[in-house]
Amino acid sequence: MRDARITPIYEGTNGIQAIDLVTRKLKLSDGAALRREIEDMRLILDQAQGLGDFSPASEAVQAFDAASRYLFDADTGTLLAGATPYLRLFALARGATLLIKGAAYGDPRRLAIARFFADNIAVAAPGLARVVTGGGRRCSTARQPLLLELYCAGPQFGELPGVILLQGRFEV
Repeated sequence: MRDARITPIYEGTNGIQAIDLVTRKLKLSDGAALRREIEDMRLILDQAQGLGDFSPASEAVQAFDAASRYLFDADTGTLLAGATPYLRLFALARGATLLIKGAAYGDPRRLAIARFFADNIAVAAPGLARVVTGGGRRCSTARQPLLLELYCAGPQFGELPGVILLQGRFEV
């Protein structure tokens, strides 16, 4: 079996980027940079209406916008609890719209990739938005000495968290 020492580094880096996104970049220029990003995503979707139904991508952008608005006024604990799923949500919304933008150039392969991403990957966005907007509340109900990594850090897609539960209960 191959030694995979890079996995903890990868996961830690994603966590650091997620924390930086919600604690610093989200409110950059009083949120103007983020609003421009969301407006650009919506513009791409509007311009791509002739390419077919990309409603999952539109739902991803709506979910990202709603989660962004929720986090903008959130306390630090809520920001940190939602950081990792928010980063993933951002990636799904932006990834879907950029693939759609690339498909607009007429290459049928790019269109197929954009459709696949929208229909099979971006559909996770509304669920991530629910985690972002409810995660802080759920983490605050955890009793000590539960390691909050169980829920707040969350597993990567398809992976199990390294620490499950030491003692105490986790109430949802």
